[in-house]
Amino acid sequence: MKNEPLISVLLPVYNAAPYIREAIGSVLSQTYRHFELIVVNDGSTDDSGQVIASIIDPRIRVIEQANGGLPIALNRAIGVAQGAYLARQDADDISLPLRFERQVEFLETHPHYGMVGTWAEIKSDNPKVAKAHTHPTESAVIKFELLFDNPFVHSSMLIRRQAIERVGLYSAEKHIRPAEDYELWCRVAREFEVANLPEFLQIYRDTPNSMSKGDINPFLESVVNISIDNLAWITKRDACDPAINDLAAFTHGAYHRVRGHSSLHDLTNVLFEAADRLSLAERGRVGLLQQNVQAHCQTVGHHYDIYRRYYKGGRLRRKVVQLSEMVKKAMPLRKSAVPRNQ
Repeated sequence: MKNEPLISVLLPVYNAAPYIREAIGSVLSQTYRHFELIVVNDGSTDDSGQVIASIIDPRIRVIEQANGGLPIALNRAIGVAQGAYLARQDADDISLPLRFERQVEFLETHPHYGMVGTWAEIKSDNPKVAKAHTHPTESAVIKFELLFDNPFVHSSMLIRRQAIERVGLYSAEKHIRPAEDYELWCRVAREFEVANLPEFLQIYRDTPNSMSKGDINPFLESVVNISIDNLAWITKRDACDPAINDLAAFTHGAYHRVRGHSSLHDLTNVLFEAADRLSLAERGRVGLLQQNVQAHCQTVGHHYDIYRRYYKGGRLRRKVVQLSEMVKKAMPLRKSAVPRNQ
């Protein structure tokens, strides 16, 4: 047991009383037993503190603090963590029993990898929500996707402590929050290989208070900001380059962030330039990226077309085009009841 790597599980809690007992229980039920569970009660105003205190296990360490937000709570936990590995666990998610065992096995046998996530089932009462997160598993593909978005489930991650020591803690900068996990993964991926296990080892709970639901606008802004930084880093262009900015904005349909000076040719040039540079850094594994590059080209082209039709040219033109589309939908073609004279 002493020779096994210790995992420090980072579990920040803020007003999660209905879910926290199940989340903690899922950690305590892991088949891999050599871990400590650091629970940071981040100023909860509900019964979370009482629920946490009622769970007795020598592996649990509880930190009480005034509400400071997710990155502050996570960095506080990392500061006292003793493990060689840091595992993330959200207060409303569930780790399946084999999660730690599978992830430790992977990192122990892949020393060049800095972190590994897993696929996740999605638990939701909304029938329109997808049933699972099945993100890419290959390091080269993940690194390409990271240029634009986050291909990891935050609460499924196991991170090598060495990786955090090299790239730094979670950022609390305003232009990054609330996508601080995405920004950290980008820094790790610049220094290490990264992966997702193609196994469903986590259950992600989609709740009305989820960050992606309640704070959609600041989340979108942060993702676009981080994507711009990533594209500037990989292409060696200036972050103020209009094509860099517009590619990040079009990828996410963030039309309000588009400067409008880039042609579709300019945007695809940046996209292929980023893929070529990443392929070179990944020892020429360009074949893995072809499908992803094509998919991004289609996405950017779609949003570029919508922008030109509805947004470029000002609010008046946008309203006229929208009204025209509404009229067309409201007046379907009808066959004449009286035959025409021959």
